[in-house]
Amino acid sequence: MAGAAAILTFTTLRDLAIACGISDTFLGVPLAWLLPITVDAAGAVAIRVWLTQRASPAASRLARRLSWFCIILSILGNAGQHGMAAYGIVPPWWVIVLVSAVPPAMFGAVTHLAVLLNREDEGAWIWGPDPQPNEDIPSPPVKEGEDESAPEEPAVEPDDEPEAESRAPGDGAKLDQLRAWMADHGGEVPSKRKVIELCGVGHPKAGKLIEALEPPKTNGVKVL
Repeated sequence: MAGAAAILTFTTLRDLAIACGISDTFLGVPLAWLLPITVDAAGAVAIRVWLTQRASPAASRLARRLSWFCIILSILGNAGQHGMAAYGIVPPWWVIVLVSAVPPAMFGAVTHLAVLLNREDEGAWIWGPDPQPNEDIPSPPVKEGEDESAPEEPAVEPDDEPEAESRAPGDGAKLDQLRAWMADHGGEVPSKRKVIELCGVGHPKAGKLIEALEPPKTNGVKVL
């Protein structure tokens, strides 16, 4: 049945091509046979790509549209040719224009489909859902005896200067300078910004110098 339908539609579309003026030959082959090949054969390929469901979504979408386009075009071509032949009507100019536009349009559509299929073969499209972020990142191992639900300790930012430099040889001169400033200001402990201004040190160093200036806290207990 499929073979009979193919022969009938191929023959009718060939007659339509001849009626529209496609009567030349190429290497002894009549060019009129290329119209049914352009429409029906391209439609068969597009239907196969669409219904096998092995192509990418973009290729399947284009194949579906191309399949319906070829089916509708073949139906209109067969019906129009039989109607014009039955009543002896010469194809009008707009029919000739439409028939002449079919080959380049089909060539562009099939080339586009081939590019999409080739892109899929090169691995540009992967079948299946997109991988979720951080899906395969393993969690850090928990040591024996540790509580897995225990909150992590906050990271401590390192000081700008090493601990060994907290009492550098030049600190004595800086402390003397700060004590002199305190004596001039009624024993007021300078702020960190003032220490930075007077001694030219950074924030961590200024804090350590202020700690060295302040008396130790005794929580209300008198130190003898």
